[in-house]
Amino acid sequence: MIIVAKKRNLALIATFFLCSLLIFNLNMGHWKSINTSAPGNKKTVLLDPGHGGEDPGAVSDFNGLKEKDVNLKIAQDVKSLLESKDYTVLMTRETDTLDYDASVQGVTKKRAADLINRKKMMDECGADVVVSIHLNKYGGTSQQVIKGAQVFYPPGDNNSKDLANFLQNSIIEIADQNNNRVALEKKVEGRPIIIFNNPKTTISIVECGFLSDKDEAEKLASEDYQKKLAESIGAGILKYFESPRGTTSPYITDHPGSSLSPAISPAVSPSISSSMQPGDIITPIPETSLQPQSSLQPTTSLQPLREPSSGTSPQTTEPPKKKGLFDFFSGKKG
Repeated sequence: MIIVAKKRNLALIATFFLCSLLIFNLNMGHWKSINTSAPGNKKTVLLDPGHGGEDPGAVSDFNGLKEKDVNLKIAQDVKSLLESKDYTVLMTRETDTLDYDASVQGVTKKRAADLINRKKMMDECGADVVVSIHLNKYGGTSQQVIKGAQVFYPPGDNNSKDLANFLQNSIIEIADQNNNRVALEKKVEGRPIIIFNNPKTTISIVECGFLSDKDEAEKLASEDYQKKLAESIGAGILKYFESPRGTTSPYITDHPGSSLSPAISPAVSPSISSSMQPGDIITPIPETSLQPQSSLQPTTSLQPLREPSSGTSPQTTEPPKKKGLFDFFSGKKG
């Protein structure tokens, strides 16, 4: 009887050991997969190529270039550059699509749903920084020259302000040495635009240039210039992470040749747009206006590049007031 009992105990012990070993291996595989995909020291960047799918964004009247295509190409190049530096890179879209439920009908509603989904991903994906990539368009006359990439950040967010300044500086150093713009705070009617509303992480918008300027539209269509912009954005992100922050910010200093953006005539009346610029992000464009022939004057083009050395005030025109898309975020102040 004693021998039988011992054999039974040995069988139970062996069974328990095998089960424990199996559970241990399963857990090891689980933790191994987590650690492989997101090591503790690896930074995560979310890239947001603006527009897509049914929403072309701004469309150049000179060469038909669509903003959505350039945004995606630049974002893909930035992704490759950052991944080569061992960064984890997420994207709000990797194809020519918008993100909305199958039940959503109408271009305006699809664009609004897509924007809400992008905002949700920005807030919940756990990225260390978010960079949204766009192009600009101004609906002025052909005699007016509005050009130059410019970066924007949420009101009152010092980390985002630092990121924006690193990005702006990198654009000037790498892609466009003649660019005299500075990074600016972005809000409409005193409130943040949707993706800047109560941000959960450091975030900036890069407006990579104006499709309404003939020369700049040609540059933006160039693969070489797109790669330079991508290199600029990648370098700006790397410098943000590599530089100590908290005491100083990398503000652009005056240099010879700096100037203001051209004065904009109050007589110019901007028309409704096919483009949902960051300045318009709080307002979906009516479906009837989603045509590529015209453009909505972006508030970005109305900002001075820097203070004039003479002390005179730059002439600017206030953008048309727009009602917000804050119905989708009625529970938040902004």
